[in-house]
Amino acid sequence: MADAFSGGFSAAWAATKSLGGVLNTSAQRVFIYECGWGTESTPADQAAQFAIQRFDGTGAGTATDGTPIPIGGGAAAVADIKENYTVEPTTLVTGHLFRIGANQRASFLWKATPGKEFVIPATANAVISLRTLAVSGGTPTVDGYFSWEE
Repeated sequence: MADAFSGGFSAAWAATKSLGGVLNTSAQRVFIYECGWGTESTPADQAAQFAIQRFDGTGAGTATDGTPIPIGGGAAAVADIKENYTVEPTTLVTGHLFRIGANQRASFLWKATPGKEFVIPATANAVISLRTLAVSGGTPTVDGYFSWEE
């Protein structure tokens, strides 16, 4: 059985910004099976286009390190959770794994169908991140998490 982990992130939204992501640090695949997010800011009538996207490992970008938590105890995570990117990861793989528009007042949860998880390839510095593609205004803080298996 694979080890399962969860890690949180927090960042102010802005157009084309990775808010949080899971960074592969080794030569094993990582399977993302859940991602949830919402805002902690004062409710306002703002909206954003969110996407879960994969980057190929050319450059990991610059972000704050989070702490992956083992869901069932056990071994430490190989992958890292990242938050609040100041430099985006490079070489975006074309297209979106998932895309949705959402109002700031809404929270959202994405869950994979078993066996259909988003996969980070066995490449160091490959990343799957939650990004804002466009925002209607404001800078609310988005809090979220990813859960994955290694």
